[in-house]
Amino acid sequence: MVAVNQTGAAQDLFDVVLQRLFATGLAIQVAAAKVSDAGVAAGLHEALDELDATMRLIRGAIAELEPHVTTTGRVPTPGTRAQ
Repeated sequence: MVAVNQTGAAQDLFDVVLQRLFATGLAIQVAAAKVSDAGVAAGLHEALDELDATMRLIRGAIAELEPHVTTTGRVPTPGTRAQ
């Protein structure tokens, strides 16, 4: 039962959290490209770096929850093998 809960948690982290963070990162990139103030642009790029680091930490947590995550980031259905 615990393994199923961990797989579900890993899938939720990937499906919801990482995808929302990725979308937020894209929005920040668009904003940074439109900003003419170098200081503001630098701050946005620093925020992007932090967002990237956060996403790497979450991917690491997903890997610990479900060690059989496929290379595409998808968690396989319980009872199947990652490809």
